[in-house]
Amino acid sequence: MTASPFSSCSTTKSTEGIEDNLNANANLAEDDAENNVDNGTDASDTQEESQDNSTFPHPSKATAWHTRVLLYSTPQPTADELYRCIDKVKKIGGEAGNQQDMLTLPSQITSLAASQNKIYHFCFYQMMLRLDERLDKGGALMSELAPAFLDGMKTLWIFARGLDALDGRTRYYDYLYTRYVQLSKQYFGRDVERIGAPMGNYNGEAAASAPVMAKPAGPAPIP
Repeated sequence: MTASPFSSCSTTKSTEGIEDNLNANANLAEDDAENNVDNGTDASDTQEESQDNSTFPHPSKATAWHTRVLLYSTPQPTADELYRCIDKVKKIGGEAGNQQDMLTLPSQITSLAASQNKIYHFCFYQMMLRLDERLDKGGALMSELAPAFLDGMKTLWIFARGLDALDGRTRYYDYLYTRYVQLSKQYFGRDVERIGAPMGNYNGEAAASAPVMAKPAGPAPIP
């Protein structure tokens, strides 16, 4: 079995990042309300739709903007609790050196999240937002953006499967799958129609012998 193409990156805490998300100001709330109107939705609809069949609210749509709205408009755990979660999840993600690791590591997330469901729920979307913000900063396509994208998605995929195992649904996986397709098109100009397993196949047994994940178009980054 070949090693995963994902490269690990260092864990860096961004105090301002999470605290800004936890302490959104009135101007942002007003902007979000205006954008909801422009998109044919209002804030109450966002919360009602996202809480359907879920203990905690999810983004009403799998987009960067709707994820940001959720995090800026919903009470969350403390910044310290989210930091600890992010550190633990990144450490687990960093242990994934091959496909089999990606299939076995989600159980560690499930164990951690079982007694801290709210923290890990919002931690998942905070990590997705951090990835969105990293990609928005730009940089060299294959030497900077591609490794950040692939490493972030690898960890989030493990995270999503671990959370979904708590109730047997695929809410986090479905969200992440959609975001992967979106970001592949937006930043790498790639129309992804089929994603290789395990990302593209939720059945762990079927995914065991398949390619790890579709890479962004272009030459492989130099190690």
